[in-house]
Amino acid sequence: MNLIFKRLTAVVAALCTISGAAIAADHSLDDLSWLTGHWIDTRDPEKPIEVRWNAANGNAMVGTWRKNNGNSLAYYEMLTMREIASAVFYRFDFFEKDEATGLFAQSSSTRLELMEARLDFAVFKIVGEENWKLTMEIEDGVLSGWMEDTNKPDAEKFYSYVAAKQ
Repeated sequence: MNLIFKRLTAVVAALCTISGAAIAADHSLDDLSWLTGHWIDTRDPEKPIEVRWNAANGNAMVGTWRKNNGNSLAYYEMLTMREIASAVFYRFDFFEKDEATGLFAQSSSTRLELMEARLDFAVFKIVGEENWKLTMEIEDGVLSGWMEDTNKPDAEKFYSYVAAKQ
């Protein structure tokens, strides 16, 4: 009887774990369709930030992020969101200009996983940096995005933009 109880307990625990994982990872690109479009942050007119997201197609959404410095491109990112097995993964590759040559080169790549999504709101965790998260939301027609260290909730937010749809 004790062996049967132990096996039954193990089976129930495994089923609970599987069900919880399926619920936690059950996301699709449809959850992020509200990002589609062209967004511009003009808080600093000399250094505007633009974000563009194309509609999902073929299990992927692709986009760009760029920041100008006056009339010159200062930085840009190539953005990709992919739907894989009921989960959404986001990757952005950051490129910056080599001032000596004037050419752009990739300086970093960040991978994230969608953790929470609802209408006009999404939270991603950075893969390998579990204390960092990226939040994107639309409020009053304005898209905001920021990164923060969850271990330091009062710390300054990074990668911040506030963009209106064009």
